[in-house]
Amino acid sequence: MKERFYMEDGTIMELKDRIAIIKNRAEQDNTAKIEKEKRINLRREELLNKISSLEERIHDLITLANECAKNGIKLPNNTGKYGYGTGYRDHNFYADGINHHVGFMGHGKGLCDYIGIYNGGFCGVWDFYTNGKETLLKHETNGVIRYDVEINHLEKFLSDFDIFESAFYKWIDSLGEQNEEKLWKN
Repeated sequence: MKERFYMEDGTIMELKDRIAIIKNRAEQDNTAKIEKEKRINLRREELLNKISSLEERIHDLITLANECAKNGIKLPNNTGKYGYGTGYRDHNFYADGINHHVGFMGHGKGLCDYIGIYNGGFCGVWDFYTNGKETLLKHETNGVIRYDVEINHLEKFLSDFDIFESAFYKWIDSLGEQNEEKLWKN
C-alpha cells in the first residue's frame, strides 16, 4: 500500500503529484531560458546589423591606417588632443588590452584588416574583431575563432566607434595642416 503524504491543509500529495510539480517547474524554466536566448539572439542580430551598416566607414579607416603604414607614417603616441583616450593614458589608435579602446587590430605590426577591441587580462581571452563584413571573437593565445559574439563586445564597439572615427580623422586632417605650416615657414 502506498504511503500518503498529507499537506498542512490536509490535502493528500502523492509521489506522482510531486513529480508533476518538478516537471512543471522544469518546463517553465526551460521556456524562460528559450525566451531569454531568443531575446539575446534578436539583440545580437540588431547590433550585428548596425556594425554591418558601418562596413564602408570601417573600410575607409582601415584603408587610411594601412596607407600610413605603407608610407612610413606612424600613428601618434598621444591621441588625447584628437579626443580619444582615457584621460590619464592616451593611446595611439591601435587596440590595446589595458584600456580596451576600440582601435586598429595588430599592435602596429604592419597592415591591418580589422578594427576591434583587445580584451586581455581580467576582461577575458576573447578579442573582438570586425571589418563590417565579418565580426568575430578570436582567442588571444590559441587563435581559435568564434562568431557567437557576446552582446557586451558589440555594444562596447558601437558606443566607442564614432569617437574613434572622429579622432582618427582629426589626426589625419592634422597631417595636412602640419604640411601647410611647414610650407608657410619655408
